[in-house]
Amino acid sequence: MAGFREHTAHLECIEAVMRTTKDNHEKRALRMIKKTLKNNLNASAEDIAFSLEKALSHILIAQKEVEMWDGKGVSLGLMGDGAAVSYNKARNAFKRSMKQGTPDHYHQWRKRSKDFRYQITLVDGAWPTCLDAMEKALHTLTDHLGFVHDAALLLGALEQCNILPLPEKHRLAATTTIRREYNAAQKEALRLGVRVFAEKPSTFSARIHRYLDAWAAENDHAM
Repeated sequence: MAGFREHTAHLECIEAVMRTTKDNHEKRALRMIKKTLKNNLNASAEDIAFSLEKALSHILIAQKEVEMWDGKGVSLGLMGDGAAVSYNKARNAFKRSMKQGTPDHYHQWRKRSKDFRYQITLVDGAWPTCLDAMEKALHTLTDHLGFVHDAALLLGALEQCNILPLPEKHRLAATTTIRREYNAAQKEALRLGVRVFAEKPSTFSARIHRYLDAWAAENDHAM
């Protein structure tokens, strides 16, 4: 699945960049890359089908395990702890990205932010107005970070002529355009990160547990 994911990521990145540029020379270069990527994707159709079949079998096994799970032992406090731990990991990844800023650091930041986003969806009933807004901000953040990752992979492929053979002038035009959008997405991700991860982990943990305590008290009162 890794090869399939990489091909589709490249295509998604190209399509996103094509929507932002008005320069005909840049668009022509991007269309050439898109055509090459589609040809490569079609050539590996059998491998993709096999990978999808294998992935589906794993999904079905996981689905059965979820259906058998009774949820015992899960409390609001435990869910709050999970959100706090995920926040801390995502915040640390954000800090590393700010200091070092390599594509791999941004990729790790995206993974940890996705983990945190999923944790927030589990507890957002405690205060939907506040936590839904955080979940949406995290969704936007991970979209930007996903583009940064995909664009970095595509730029790497463009540097290797044997992976994406192109006339040099088109290669240069495409690289310039993609790098411009890469920098813009990176800048926006950092702007969001400063806001989403503004609190110290201990402060966030205390806040999310207060929300959950209030939610539990409301439910007990209603019963």
